[in-house]
Amino acid sequence: MLLVHGLSAYSGAWWRVGSRLAERGCTVVAPDLRGHGNSPSTESYTFDEMAADVASLGENWDLIVGHSLGGPIACVLAAQARACRAVLLLDPLLDAPDADFDGLLDELLSELDPHATAESIAGQQPSWHREDCFHKAISARLTSRHVVEQCLRDNVPFHHLGLLDRLDVPVTILGSDPVAGALFPPESMGEIGNPLVSYQMVDGAGHSLQRERPDIIVDAAIALMRPPV
Repeated sequence: MLLVHGLSAYSGAWWRVGSRLAERGCTVVAPDLRGHGNSPSTESYTFDEMAADVASLGENWDLIVGHSLGGPIACVLAAQARACRAVLLLDPLLDAPDADFDGLLDELLSELDPHATAESIAGQQPSWHREDCFHKAISARLTSRHVVEQCLRDNVPFHHLGLLDRLDVPVTILGSDPVAGALFPPESMGEIGNPLVSYQMVDGAGHSLQRERPDIIVDAAIALMRPPV
């Protein structure tokens, strides 16, 4: 299984999901996207380029999982021949109305605090595991405002729901609760014509599903791997 992290995150964000999948007998690969974690920065951050980076790791994945900005990257990769058998998307960032784009960018940049500590994040997110707070603080030090901004600006106009209609494998979207700040609103399903795409909202969960509900992610991943009855 290939796990693709989101904007300003890195591979450490998957520590619970990855270990639980491994306990179920899965082989898990969780790379750092360009400009994130231990991967080098570059001058361009298009989804096609980032998907090509990840494609160099192999093909014929049983499952590709993408969180947030990792969602469109997972979709681009999954549209390639022999890429995967199924896709699991976690509150994917696929569309931003033009009028809301600058506000979304400002919000995402404001969350990038290189001075954050595990303690300060725990104060803001008391329900998170302490290890998640540690990895969140580390990830902010391993990327930059430039990378975060270019990951969005290099993919404008930011209207990528159509990527889902290109896929010919089963796709499950786990959506965050809109009350808690979902980036994939449930009404977006009305714009998707692909019958292979299904949606499930995780009640009460915020955007960081891998931190808040790793159990649901693992169950959904395993379910996608079961042969159809």
